[in-house]
Amino acid sequence: MDAATFLHRVADLMLAGDDRFRLLGSSVDANELILRRASQVTTRVWSLHTETTLNGLRSGREAARLHPVPEHRHVFSPRAERLCPLLASLVPGARVGPAPGPMVITDDQHAFLTGPPGSWLAPTLWETTDPTLVACAREVFLLSWHAARPVTDVTTRPLLTARLLDVALALADGSSDREIAEELGIGARTTSAEVRRIIQWCGARSRGHAIAVLVGGSG
Repeated sequence: MDAATFLHRVADLMLAGDDRFRLLGSSVDANELILRRASQVTTRVWSLHTETTLNGLRSGREAARLHPVPEHRHVFSPRAERLCPLLASLVPGARVGPAPGPMVITDDQHAFLTGPPGSWLAPTLWETTDPTLVACAREVFLLSWHAARPVTDVTTRPLLTARLLDVALALADGSSDREIAEELGIGARTTSAEVRRIIQWCGARSRGHAIAVLVGGSG
């Protein structure tokens, strides 16, 4: 089943109140709701992302650290990759390609989808454990996965080392050089030099511009 057909079918079922879908809550809280479910995953997590945020990536990274599972596959849309320059450094195993709609599949048993765009259900998150629907969701995901390219082939910036990534994340939080030095346990001169490297890596005009680029507010 192609993605458009699947998503159209999902929209019809949700709007009809089909009991194979269970309402979890607002899509605003989707990250928290899915991370709660992630703590119960045992084998794999597959996800499609039409959009992403730096905070969302950081939450996912922390969840993976606290609760590692054997297989993670993530496909991000080209727009998501453009707007989040730290994506490749945070999720180097991700791919970039067609993401027809946001979706998460866990353990081949649960599929999470948002409500149909343009409807009163749009700002909601739903779960299904129906084997047929989950199988269709898996098929749609795999089509996107195989059509996508590794994020490391797509990004126009070199990957950051673990240390420079920590500096970049602290800078994105608005920390001063002194605060970054204290947090990471490094010297003041080293910190200032590495902050300058991050600003250059962003192609930014200033520290403030670099922060905007890191959090996705500017290209």
